[in-house]
Amino acid sequence: MPLISIITPAYNASRTIADAITSVQSQTFQDWEMIIVDDSSGDGTGAIVERFAADDRRIRLIRRAENNGSAAARNAGLKAAHGRYIAFLDADDLWLPEKLVTQLAFMQDNIVAASYHAYRRITLNGKPGRLLRGPARVTFDTLLHRNSVETITVMLDRDMVGPVQFDTTLSRRDDLALWLNVTKAGHDIVLLDSDLARDRIIPGRTLKNFFRSAMGTWRVYRDVAGLRIRQTFAAMFSYAFFAAIKRIG
Repeated sequence: MPLISIITPAYNASRTIADAITSVQSQTFQDWEMIIVDDSSGDGTGAIVERFAADDRRIRLIRRAENNGSAAARNAGLKAAHGRYIAFLDADDLWLPEKLVTQLAFMQDNIVAASYHAYRRITLNGKPGRLLRGPARVTFDTLLHRNSVETITVMLDRDMVGPVQFDTTLSRRDDLALWLNVTKAGHDIVLLDSDLARDRIIPGRTLKNFFRSAMGTWRVYRDVAGLRIRQTFAAMFSYAFFAAIKRIG
């Protein structure tokens, strides 16, 4: 069985999925499986994955007949995963070659159940931006004011955190809901202060996604965290402030 399972939801990702897969194949740590869940793409994403899978048995494709969103796709990948450790890579993003070996050693050496690391955003042509990192330890209370945990930087030890699932009732911020559940169970998400991933920015969708994410964050704070109205407004103010800072530069 592989030690690390990598979960990748993919929807109409034909422009970028090959780069994402190659960044996994380029890892210095090789004991992994990559489960790519094609969420009913219409652009040939699945065919590209099939070509990679034909040459590399560690790559597995799951095809979904209907598009149900990234949360359901990630859950399908989690259900099929064999690894003790779970990592997440979106179809338009990249990892640096030392990501898996560095993060795994960090978690094993420090007996960490959940970790995340620094990263940079990149444009479609690969130009990197400034380094983005969060606090040394992310707790439940931390997440009520600032979600600095980028999904592609997370690694979870399932032997320690137990089974995890994304909330498919949320159209946005299902990742934040999961981090809240993990930290509420007593597992801080610990920072590995190393630059190990690239988050690709797709032109034309950033502002729209910001407003959708804000609406999703409101719902998570109310329904998952159980905040009262006044508490939610305070948390949303912090969320908007840190989201704006994150986008500067």
